[in-house]
Amino acid sequence: MPESKKSTNPGSDSGRVYHTACTGAALATAQAHEREEDITLFGSCFCPFVQRVWVAFEVLGVPYKYEDEEAIKEEALTRKLAALQKMMTVDTLGLVAGGTRAKDKAKAKNRGR
Repeated sequence: MPESKKSTNPGSDSGRVYHTACTGAALATAQAHEREEDITLFGSCFCPFVQRVWVAFEVLGVPYKYEDEEAIKEEALTRKLAALQKMMTVDTLGLVAGGTRAKDKAKAKNRGR
């Protein structure tokens, strides 16, 4: 996890400051979701859209891995994201196709019918 820091938004003249890394409870939650899962949430802790998905995953108990924006700058992860999304300007939700969890859930659902 990157260390906590603040930055002025370079594309804005408002002078607003935002966190570029998780802090407090968000940091603890991010650290709890560092291991590989079928679903990976790539995003920035300051993005309200990522926050909504993050809260929904926590409330619903969805197993996921969280990748902070700072990690996205790494070349290998950038290539991985490029395969999911060409423009790379919007946070991306990646789902491993054919993941064990997806298969197990589908089997369990079909057994209940």
